[in-house]
Amino acid sequence: MKPQLFETAKKTSSEELERKISALEHELLRRDQVEKDLLTRQKYLESVLHHAPDAIVTLDASHRVIEWNPGARKIFGYSSQEARGRDLDDLVTRTDVDREARSNTATVLSGQDLEPVQTVRYRKDGAPIHVLASGAPILVDGVLQGVVAMYSDISAQKRAEEVISTANTSLQTILDSIPADIYVCDMQSYEVLFMNEHMKQSFGKDCLGEICWKAFRSGIGPCDHCTNSLLLDDHGQPSGVQTWEGHNPVNGKWYINYDRAVPWTDGRYVRLQIAADITEQKRSERELQATEEKYRTVFENTGTATVIIEEDTTLSLVNAKFESISGYSRKEIEGKMSWTDFVVQDDLERMIEYHRLRGIDASMVPSKYEFRFQDRHGQIKDILLSIATIPGMNKSVASLLDITHRIRVEEKLRYQSFHDSLSGLYNRNFFEEEMTRLQDGRYAPVGIMVCDLDGLKFVNDTLGHESGDQVIISTARLLRDNFRSSDIIARIGGDEFAILLTGTDQEIMQDLVQRLRRSIDDFNNKEKDIHISLSIGSAFSREKPTDMQALFKEADNRMYREKMHRDRSTRSGTVQALMKALEARDFITEGHSDRLQELVVVMARDLNLPEDTINDLRLLAQFHDLGKVGISDGILFKPGPLTAEERKEMQRHSEIGQRIAQSVPDLEIIADWILKHHEWWDGQGYPLGLKGEAIPLPCRILAIADAYDAMT
Repeated sequence: MKPQLFETAKKTSSEELERKISALEHELLRRDQVEKDLLTRQKYLESVLHHAPDAIVTLDASHRVIEWNPGARKIFGYSSQEARGRDLDDLVTRTDVDREARSNTATVLSGQDLEPVQTVRYRKDGAPIHVLASGAPILVDGVLQGVVAMYSDISAQKRAEEVISTANTSLQTILDSIPADIYVCDMQSYEVLFMNEHMKQSFGKDCLGEICWKAFRSGIGPCDHCTNSLLLDDHGQPSGVQTWEGHNPVNGKWYINYDRAVPWTDGRYVRLQIAADITEQKRSERELQATEEKYRTVFENTGTATVIIEEDTTLSLVNAKFESISGYSRKEIEGKMSWTDFVVQDDLERMIEYHRLRGIDASMVPSKYEFRFQDRHGQIKDILLSIATIPGMNKSVASLLDITHRIRVEEKLRYQSFHDSLSGLYNRNFFEEEMTRLQDGRYAPVGIMVCDLDGLKFVNDTLGHESGDQVIISTARLLRDNFRSSDIIARIGGDEFAILLTGTDQEIMQDLVQRLRRSIDDFNNKEKDIHISLSIGSAFSREKPTDMQALFKEADNRMYREKMHRDRSTRSGTVQALMKALEARDFITEGHSDRLQELVVVMARDLNLPEDTINDLRLLAQFHDLGKVGISDGILFKPGPLTAEERKEMQRHSEIGQRIAQSVPDLEIIADWILKHHEWWDGQGYPLGLKGEAIPLPCRILAIADAYDAMT
């Protein structure tokens, strides 16, 4: 069969031979393009994550490796750890090419770009590899800092070039040497008429004379690609080259097949097929797809909204997190919306300028930037933007982190650093900073008012700190209502407040003091549960600069002098307010206090007690339950029996009443009786468990009168 084949080849016209060579070159170029397309896809994917498929090596001025990317490891076999710090020539060159390598190095080190040149370098295992080498100097202010060297693996291209070169010498050599399976079969009988040496090696035998689909497809019958209709048109003429991929179950390999109908020696058409082994390419595609899936998974699940921004600001790719924060779907965003569509209008001009400067020189602006983001529903969010340019592309990858909660927390912390948490007024730190700011005289005249709550400790000790807090909150509200929004009102101590006033005069300050006092009186007349008493001192200065510390001390001294005169009356007023609170809560039954006073007087006179004792008994009858102002309504007015805990809480009113009475000179004399007025003759009373005559006589008299009034 083979001599006949050679005879046929001799009879073939040179024109037909040229067409065959042209078709072969075309198909080989297509294979080369496929490989380039794969590299382009890989470059795009890895560029997003700051990688490149080619070897990219950064060298210092001494030609020693600084950075060695994954592409370099793949091409030359050295890890970045092995390569870093070594001379590049020691890694990838051998003696026979040292002169050329040093020439290229000298070109770049002289400050010139090295135009791409094809050359041979060596892998770690000593194997030669064809590369396209280029380089460029790294110049900073005209001074050489290092070199960037780039290598592209062109081994496949070199192999194809060698095949084409061989084809020019001999068609037979081409057919036998090309790294592809080439065979000819009859279009009717599927008998194999010719197969090259490569194909024989692939299948381990010479299949001439066999039926191709039996020889190569394990008897499964001819596939769709073996039908003549694909190769011949309606007039029975060749329709051109048909390309398809297939898997050969005999050897388990994948092939890309190039088919066409060509004339044979007897004038009939036969099938010429070139089948290139693309098993490795398929494996690379699968790996590339797996890598793409891996990076897409990272892209989708990175935890932050991530987008790819095109040069015209269009968003070409977004992840699910961005969908979530924007309220739009990918279908609505990708290729249709710009990042500017999501920037709050007031921030847009700043953002455009930010991107403009990044386009000029990314080092001019920070890589992270805060702006306000508006979603499809108009909700405003604070976003931290991180952006980087994808090397070699007019694209950027940006991640957007929603920091709205963090901003709110920071604002809250800033507020808390200058404000008192209980009253909502400014705190002492802010007040002192404002005093420092005002002392240069620019805001003269300046006034300071110092206010101190009278009796706050008394309220805390008797009614508890919750009641004391209510007094502070109510006082803060009165101060806000009576001063201008420009005045600095601060709580500078537990019971002390201060106000800074600018642009005022002494007469206005006095009017403000009087207005504040009237507001306090109105408040006390309306409120039954809270009594407010403020000692107020003020000072005024027109001096430039102003000694603010001296001015504050003057106002504080005036406040203190007023406080000395108000202390006793404040306590009495507070006790009266407490009694009003008891009446307002309907705790004191109408007439009960008056009847008790009458009953204890009758009993005391029958016992011939002194008149002073009788007067003290009247006070005891009136104020014995004073401590109940410190007991919650839920316990005082509970319709059913009290629990053990509630009973224990209720019994505290004797101790609370004692503390209140001890703090008021007019009631101090009956404080001990108030403590003991619930002791029983049999010792079962509280809080001390006294019995018999150990209980003071006035307490025993009150107990009898109280029981009698309740029964009658």
